Amino acid sequence: MNEDILKQHLGKIMFSIVGILGVSIVGLIIYISNASLTNTIEASKENAVSIIDQYKTLRGYYVKSIIKKVKGNDTGLKISYDHKTMKDGIPLPATLIHDMSELRWRTHLREPCLRERI
Repeated sequence: MNEDILKQHLGKIMFSIVGILGVSIVGLIIYISNASLTNTIEASKENAVSIIDQYKTLRGYYVKSIIKKVKGNDTGLKISYDHKTMKDGIPLPATLIHDMSELRWRTHLREPCLRERI
């Protein structure tokens, strides 16, 4: 008698187990996807802040060590935003940062993206 009841309900039991397992797998996939996205965004923010801090450090060093010496001595160098067209020109601190950002952007564009590596 117990075997008959088990046989009658076996399909329902198996369907329930497979259903619970399926829902659990879908839930896990959604959770992992969202967690991965969140981690990627946080890592990108930290990287951006790090780059900004590096630029700030570079600019501070440039002002204290380079610009101060050029202004303090008669070197013949001129500090200008238009330093690329001047023979004796060196960039302003802000211009240096803009030039560095542009160089970094150009380098980034030349690097193959992940899709091209695969």
